[in-house]
Amino acid sequence: GFMGNALTNALWIPSGRLYLATIACSNDVISKTSFSKIGALLWNQGENSITLKDVDHFDNVNNMIAGYTAQISTFDVNTASVLAKISSPLYMNYTSNVVDLDMKKFVNDSFIKLCNPITYNNRTLVETHDISKKFTNTPHYSAVYFSALGISYYDAFALASNAVSSKAVNKE
Repeated sequence: GFMGNALTNALWIPSGRLYLATIACSNDVISKTSFSKIGALLWNQGENSITLKDVDHFDNVNNMIAGYTAQISTFDVNTASVLAKISSPLYMNYTSNVVDLDMKKFVNDSFIKLCNPITYNNRTLVETHDISKKFTNTPHYSAVYFSALGISYYDAFALASNAVSSKAVNKE
């Protein structure tokens, strides 16, 4: 995966630098290795969609996913997409700006629409708020936090693709 600032700064929208790099790298891996299929899109939304006032968030994410479907050889309409809402309590401490807090709600509401099971049966939403609350005393990008986030992502992927959840795997 790639890290970038936001959909709004044109890095992730179709024709954006990171969007194009994702397509090139994905197709390269598929064509040159034993990995023959993209299993899922895991999207960990950063706060920049809030600070940059991404009022087109819903369309930007949909266009990104549609572009991957069209341009990555094995990324198709059935590929699971796992999207995580913005929920960091650290962000709530970062701003008291009402506009930013309203924008966070706007972006998170767009994720709820993006994962509507009636419209998008292969998308699922990861609620990361409980994870964020557990790790308020650790750095924002700590290994422990990302491990917990990864388990949540995997469980959401399992839900979206009918795979075995981590809870079942850990029982064995």
